[in-house]
Order: sequence, then C-alpha cells, then structure tokens
Amino acid sequence: MSEQEDNQDLQYLKWQDKISKTFCHFPFTTSYIGSGGEADPCCISEHHRINDIGWFTNGYWESPGLEKLRQNLLNGKKDPGCRRCWIDESKGMMSKRILDQAKVPSANLENLTVEQFKEQVIKKPKIRWIDFQLANLCNLACRMCNPWNSSIIEEEALEHIDKFSNDKLKGKELFHKNIIKPLPRVKEVKDYWKDPEFRRQIEELLPQLDAITVSGGEPTVNKYFSEILDFCKREGIDKNMILKFTTNGMQINRKYMEKLDGFKKVEVKISMDGTGSVYEYIRWKGVWETLHENRKILEEYRSDRFKVNSDPTYQVLNILNIPNLIEYHLENDMDLANLNPVHEPEYHAISCLPKEIRELAWNKLDKCRERNKDSLHYNLKMGVNNVLKYLEADRPNEEKKYLPMFFEHTKILDQIRGQSFEKQVPELYNVLKKYDH
Repeated sequence: MSEQEDNQDLQYLKWQDKISKTFCHFPFTTSYIGSGGEADPCCISEHHRINDIGWFTNGYWESPGLEKLRQNLLNGKKDPGCRRCWIDESKGMMSKRILDQAKVPSANLENLTVEQFKEQVIKKPKIRWIDFQLANLCNLACRMCNPWNSSIIEEEALEHIDKFSNDKLKGKELFHKNIIKPLPRVKEVKDYWKDPEFRRQIEELLPQLDAITVSGGEPTVNKYFSEILDFCKREGIDKNMILKFTTNGMQINRKYMEKLDGFKKVEVKISMDGTGSVYEYIRWKGVWETLHENRKILEEYRSDRFKVNSDPTYQVLNILNIPNLIEYHLENDMDLANLNPVHEPEYHAISCLPKEIRELAWNKLDKCRERNKDSLHYNLKMGVNNVLKYLEADRPNEEKKYLPMFFEHTKILDQIRGQSFEKQVPELYNVLKKYDH
C-alpha cells in the first residue's frame, strides 16, 4: 500500500467521525448474505433475522429492524447486534467497523463530501455492495471453522458425532453449539441459491451494484460463483463491477484466472493463517507448497486493476507463528491486508491463553514489528497493534473456561484427521502442554 493510500485511509477515518462516532456504512450500503441465505449488515453482525425478516427474499432491506439499526448507529447508540465491534473498540483495537470505514472506496463512495454522503446514502439507503457466502462447499476443513462454512466439517461431524457429543466432555455445550447444533439447519438451507425467487432478486440487483464480495466455503470449487461471473459477463455489467473474493488458493490456475478478465477491479484475498506445518495443521487438507506456488500465479496478474493480498486470522494455534507469516509476506512482496481476531469458537480465541504464553507471543511480535518497522504499511501496522493490545488484556475467566475445551477439541481432531499438535505446531505445544490437566 502506498503512502497516498495510507493518507486516504486516515482521511476516511476522520470523515466517518463527522457523521457519528458509532456510524457504520454497511447497513446503508451493503447486504451480507450468509451460507443459508440469511441477510445481515455484515459478516460479523449478530442481527440475524432483524425483526423476524432476516431472509434476503423477505423484504430485509426495507425492514423496520434494519431501519432501527441505522438510526441507532447515527444517534450514537451502540446496537447490541454489533457487539463484536464494540468489544474490539473497548480494548483500544481497530474494529471491523473502523477498518472498513477506511475502505469506503470499495463501495464507490470516495468522492462524496460528508453532506453528499448524508443526502445520497444516509437519507436514501441503497444496496451498492453484496457480500455473498456461497453455501458451505469447501475443499478444506480449518480448525476454527464449522459446518456452516465447510462441507468437509459437516461430513466429519456427521460421521464422528459420538466424539463431539460425548457427555463426558467438559466443553460439551460449546462443541454442541459450534459443531452439532448447526447440522440439521445446514442441511436444510445450504442450497438456497437454487431458490428461483432468490436468484431473480439477485439478478435484478446485480446491474445496480458497485461491488460484490464472495466467500465460502471455497468460491473456486462452487458452481454458484461461476454462475455469478457468467451472468455478469453475459449482461455486460462486469466492466462496471468491483469483484472481491476470498480463496484458500488450492484451485488457482491460469485457466481459472481467465474468468476474472473484464471486471472493473478485482481483489483476491488468500486465506493464509500460518506458514509451513502450522498452516497445514490449521487448514487441514491444505498443502503449503501448493499454496506457495499458486500464490505466484496470482501475483503474475497483480496490477492497479488486480489486487492480491491475504487477510489472516490470529488465534491460539498460530499466535506464535504470526511473525513468520508477516515476514513471509515481506520477503515475497505480498500484501497483507490486515490481521483479524478469531472470536468464535471461543476455545480458539487467544484470550483463553495463559498470561505466560501471551507475553511470549507479545515479545515475538513486538520484535518482528521493530525489525520491519520501515516495511509495514498502515493497515498492517494497525493490525499488529491490535494483536498486541489483544495479547495485553488479562481475562483469567476465559482461560479457565475455554483452554480445557481447546485441548479437548484439538485431541478429537488429531484422532479423526491423523494429525499431531506436538509434531506440526511444536513451538506452541512445548510451552502450552503443561496447562493440559
């Protein structure tokens, strides 16, 4: 990211404060559509079924509940459905609300003055950007993921349901919430894209949109994603469309890249939560060398029109590996957009780590920041600062409650998948093993 872009980001952060300290553009510009067709303002929102009208095909955009949310944010009220952002901000971190305010250009709003924004966007909310989560079809099964986002995890949970629902498990209620409880609902709604009314509404909307974001599952193995691309090309709207999608990179090849020709702008985010064996442990069925080589293919296409970056999460399993990940990006001249905390499942959030381990992680990351201080762009500096602040927060209750669940979940998956925490993530294992009682 250039110095000019850094300054732009700062400009937008100041700009949103002139509207409201709680303002977020998503409820005014964007609809997130989850893996079951449910609508929310954004991907971390907890406004599921606002006013009992949460399904996209049931008048979500005009619903009283969404209008109430808009007014709350404009009036400085912290709506409880935006809980994750308020938690991050209370800890002095850059929340998704703030970080994405700096990305208003993604919704083609960057040229509007504050007054124009109030008149054209706030007074007249319009869907300019759809964020799709295209069902759960996926070729990987990440440790922090769930049946909503991975068909492999769905199949795994069904096959080994006895292991996840064993009454003897101390954390049975949390495993049930994250792994077992979603299964019937996932089966019922994961093919929402086949609904003719849903498709009709989407096809009517696409020509008016400035941008679409697509995640999964894994978009590159999902026919629905190809159908979206084909529709945009067939209707000639690709030339006016910003396309963003997140991929694990396993299926990227030059033939696939041809599908992306013609779009106004393209941004590809690679899911990369570690390096080497840490990556392969977290993202089961992923192969580090394949990702490394496919990343090179993506980088060949990088231009002003075509951006390539990664947007990793930080969590228990990779917290000691984050410096390695940052330096991998710097060594390969790869953009790292931001670092995002894992909040759920709670037993993968770094808040459950003992103070000793958090201090070790803090020191490793601080040294990395110092070594590379002249190379870190604005977003990444903010991301690193967020991680450091998160590590500083002392939450002993979370350690007591969730760390045993982390060990239990880890052992179950190691047994099912034939993996080894000790061999694949040795640095963390060696400092954490004494806490496994």
